[in-house]
Amino acid sequence: MSRGEGEDKLVLETREMLAIGWNEEDVFAELAARTGDWGASALAVCLALGVPRTDAEARIRELRPLFEEFVVGEHEVGVVVEGDGRA
Repeated sequence: MSRGEGEDKLVLETREMLAIGWNEEDVFAELAARTGDWGASALAVCLALGVPRTDAEARIRELRPLFEEFVVGEHEVGVVVEGDGRA
């Protein structure tokens, strides 16, 4: 996802969803289902949680091949992306 208005809106929406009580996995699943962009959705969740961009992008690059193993609606990919270090 390139930096810009679209990314900013997605991160803002993610923060709002988290603020009203959504958990990270459900936010990720909703964004991924709606946008079809798993990487952008994962990045938005990471940034909304305060993970530094470079850390989030590195983690997403490492895990991108795993995205192909999941279908939209599977929450497990969110858990994989967040991992132990929440990145």
